[in-house]
Amino acid sequence: MDIHVHSRTRAHPARDPAGEFVMPSPRLTGTRGQNPNKKLNPSLPNGTLRPLSSQQRRISMKGGQWPIDVQRILRVNHSGEFGAIGIYQSQLFLARMIWPSGRDLLAEMLVDERRHLNVFAGMLAQRNIRPCHALLLWRIGGYALGITSALFGRTGILACTAGVESIVLGHLREQRAILRNRDAELIAAIDGIEADEQSHHDHGQDGLRQQSRVGAGVFTLSANLTRFAIWLSSRL
Repeated sequence: MDIHVHSRTRAHPARDPAGEFVMPSPRLTGTRGQNPNKKLNPSLPNGTLRPLSSQQRRISMKGGQWPIDVQRILRVNHSGEFGAIGIYQSQLFLARMIWPSGRDLLAEMLVDERRHLNVFAGMLAQRNIRPCHALLLWRIGGYALGITSALFGRTGILACTAGVESIVLGHLREQRAILRNRDAELIAAIDGIEADEQSHHDHGQDGLRQQSRVGAGVFTLSANLTRFAIWLSSRL
């Protein structure tokens, strides 16, 4: 499925937040979704971060001195991936009953979101920037939206994906404009991740070519909830 995110007491979410999800993912037998070596960007192979410059290291050591808008972008992007994982985990769990043929696609998109989360979690830790306070909200919201959309079957799942990604893609474009000539590393991460998000959006749109009230309703709900979550995370 971009700017504020906060740590939990028992595990640092900037290092291993995805491991705490409780919704079990079904065992996968297909080849899609089994792609941990997919590259985000030529400059960031397998999600590996480039070393900070000497000036960036000095800023990171002091902590809290990165520009506020850069901190917010990292927090929201990190928390957004946290929520997206919840959406796909819950949809994948239910797809065995309501859309078995879509499980490979959902698994592939879940792998993408986990990789994105690792990139932003690594950057938060590397720059000594705290995550957003609303991680629990993103987690619960992701599960709730994933389950709700899955109740409407294939159409609901794909409409949810299209709705979420339509907001995410617009937000990433805004971020690139804000960061231009200011943070090449973060722009490179966003560029690599955007390609995956565009692919997710296109898959979702393919499922909406046949107009239906259910699809339109889930799309609108998903887009509005994503927009609200971004707004809220930028303030927490």
